[in-house]
Amino acid sequence: MSKKLNLSSPIELIAEAGVSNPNLGWISFILTDAEPNKNKQGIRESAFASLIESGQLMPIKMAKGIIAPNHEGAKPLGAIASLSDEESKVLGKAAIWKMDRAEEYGILTAMSAAKQLPNISWEIVYTESELDDEGVEWILDPVLRGATIVGDPAYGDRTPILTVASNNASENEPEEDATEDDGVCEGCAAQLIRIEELENTIKELQAYKDTIEREVVNAALLEARIEELNAAGVELTQEEIEAEKEAWLGMSDETFASVLNVLKRVKPKAAKSARIPDVTGNPTESPVDIVRKGLLKMKQRSLEENE
Repeated sequence: MSKKLNLSSPIELIAEAGVSNPNLGWISFILTDAEPNKNKQGIRESAFASLIESGQLMPIKMAKGIIAPNHEGAKPLGAIASLSDEESKVLGKAAIWKMDRAEEYGILTAMSAAKQLPNISWEIVYTESELDDEGVEWILDPVLRGATIVGDPAYGDRTPILTVASNNASENEPEEDATEDDGVCEGCAAQLIRIEELENTIKELQAYKDTIEREVVNAALLEARIEELNAAGVELTQEEIEAEKEAWLGMSDETFASVLNVLKRVKPKAAKSARIPDVTGNPTESPVDIVRKGLLKMKQRSLEENE
């Protein structure tokens, strides 16, 4: 025997279908408030009734595969099941064809899991409006053609999607979280994991690139400084270069120039055996004083070697 439905409105029919139809997911959202939007248009609370009466069963839309910034490319994703006036806002609930638009439903559930849900922008037609002293056009008889999920709505973040659920949970029952294992969300979780893996790989590659670039720069700097030392008469073996390359590289250009000037003034014999002066010094001393003391010690050592 077939089940006889005794429903008073199409909205009750949608609610009844949502209990057993696995193709239906649900979103709740804010359609509008009573303040002007950035396009200097608005719907006063006195016109909410017209919006609510005309909006039931109208389409909820979204572009294919993306959250588009505007209405371009938007296609029906489901139907608005109910609208209500609460606290100077029009709240809505829409049934989503989550199997027929699996990719888009997956995007919404993934964004819900990340707590970054997009916003809603209405599409209306009207015949009457009035301008106020601020240049805002107030629409007096709005008729809803649909609502579109967009990235850059005229109402900014004032018309967000509030929840995404996989069933038609009643107000007394908690809605299922968007991360439940319904096949679609499982795929979204895998995509998020893959994105995280790719981001980590990029970080590792960037760190490797930075290391290589730093080694190339240091090699070029060391080669240039060794050439300047050779020109000053300082002959260093490869072992000496390797043993003290960190010291040569650690010098600022100013410090290296000071060391080089002293080496140029010593006799060739002393210069050939010259070693880097101790420029560590006391941490409370200025860099100039440290270099000066180190160079004086080196000069004294050179004089002693020539006696």
